[in-house]
Amino acid sequence: MNKKIITILTIAAVLFSCVPCDTGVTAASNYPIIILSCYSKNMNIGDSFYLAAISSNGGIPTFKSTSSKIAAVTSLGEVTARSPGTCKINVKDKRTEISCKITVSKTKIVLSRKTISIEHNETFKLNVTTSTKGEIIFKSNKSSVATVDDNGNITGNKPGEAIITVKADTSTAQCKVKVKNPTIKLGFSSLTMYKGQSKTITADISSGITPIWKTNKSSIATVDDNGCVTAVKHGTAIISATVDGIKKTCEVTVKPPVIKLSKTSITLKTGEKFTLEANVSSNNIPQWVSKKTSVATVDQKGIIKAKKAGQTIITVSEDGAQAFCSVTVTNK
Repeated sequence: MNKKIITILTIAAVLFSCVPCDTGVTAASNYPIIILSCYSKNMNIGDSFYLAAISSNGGIPTFKSTSSKIAAVTSLGEVTARSPGTCKINVKDKRTEISCKITVSKTKIVLSRKTISIEHNETFKLNVTTSTKGEIIFKSNKSSVATVDDNGNITGNKPGEAIITVKADTSTAQCKVKVKNPTIKLGFSSLTMYKGQSKTITADISSGITPIWKTNKSSIATVDDNGCVTAVKHGTAIISATVDGIKKTCEVTVKPPVIKLSKTSITLKTGEKFTLEANVSSNNIPQWVSKKTSVATVDQKGIIKAKKAGQTIITVSEDGAQAFCSVTVTNK
């Protein structure tokens, strides 16, 4: 017992000892005087204390709460606060009853932030303090947008809005969470390439999430998971990088090459050879074809061999581009 209770009981004992024995024992026993250690008490949920009571007839008082949901009491007078509200602890001995008013305060919850803005995969620690030592429970109303663990660590899962509810005892508080759309910056907004060339497009994503790369025309240009673009044939394709529904694009133009021949016409005698040189801007190896192989043939190195008198056309092709050389063969 604390000093206050001991003092009250000591005073009560002295007062009771001063009551004359001939004042009527029957009246004293039927209507005893009850003294309590306190007559009102403010409490927080989870708090407890002993309500001491002494009766003038030496009897043992009984304890009863008018609302055990608000505050419960044991037969020994231990009072425990359970939920916010006001009730009484009635103490009775025979025909005498006295009470102690109990006021249980609502648990106060203080959040470090009431609104936060984060990105996908970003985590924020929500600090919470309460007026009691009860368990703190966290819950998200949209775990697909944002989740929260038992320690108040909030993690963004996708763009959107969610509400984190914090519960302590019967009190609640809320923190609004906005998971922002990411920003995407590509290293190129447009590219010009030749067939067979490769180039990597870098992507700076504010959330750090790896983007999904796609091409709208894989017959013209392909792209891998790292943003490496490879030109397939001349034309235009759109390469896109997407994160959480946000898309950025790069226009890729695969242009046809320019072919320049060292000669556009030659005259050979039967049996002679001539090497025709081709300068291809894409640096790719072109295809060589003779229209009349009976007159002159050409190999894939551009070497023309005259067969018999006549005329033919040598065609040099690469990715849709062509150049021509007229060949006249005469007899020796």
